[in-house]
Amino acid sequence: MPEDRIVVTGNTVVDALHHLIDHGLAQPPRWIDPTRRLIVATLHRRENWGGGVFGVCAGLRHLARRHPDAQIVMVTHPNPTLGAEVTAQLGRTPGIRLTPPLPYPEMIGLLSVADLVITDSGGLQEEAGTLGVPVLVTRETTERPEIISSGYGTLVGTDPERIVSAAAEELAVRSLVERTSAFGDGQASVRAAAAIADLLTLPTKPAEPTRLPVPVAPVAPALKNVPLRVA
Repeated sequence: MPEDRIVVTGNTVVDALHHLIDHGLAQPPRWIDPTRRLIVATLHRRENWGGGVFGVCAGLRHLARRHPDAQIVMVTHPNPTLGAEVTAQLGRTPGIRLTPPLPYPEMIGLLSVADLVITDSGGLQEEAGTLGVPVLVTRETTERPEIISSGYGTLVGTDPERIVSAAAEELAVRSLVERTSAFGDGQASVRAAAAIADLLTLPTKPAEPTRLPVPVAPVAPALKNVPLRVA
């Protein structure tokens, strides 16, 4: 394929996220306490089943004990075997709430008010990174290297001590700086449509970025004295 026939459009996931936020469709669950810090966690990759699940859950339990002022929400996976294991590990832990998978708009709403995301999900790396929420990736590698190079993500694996240490570092600061997503600016679908129209020799207008970065969720009142990270 000749280089001049390749169009870099960006990620349409970012477009969908912007659409939900711009239209007021991404609302967090009503049971979230806005005065407490929020850690959102997910766990599903098969490479983490077994010892990895145990390590991540142990790390979350330690976090709950170390940061009783924070609320931890574990969004469980629909796989019954994995769900049962996570429930057995975390179901009775004070400060940790287990919830079944959320509708996509509600999940984006949850991420938008989070202070930290702990996940092995590639999609959540993109979405949290776009929202400016720091991500701890519970893997040793990631197919989204942009999350690491942009400074939004940290590889921590499944070792409980690494998870707790990295989480404590992230929770010690809170950024109010507007960040631009490493995965696109919300105009990928416009560029894709323009490229297809050009391929089919249809008339179209050039696609230009027209939107601002998604602002990071405001700090809750209880967090006003938390040091801020200067970007």
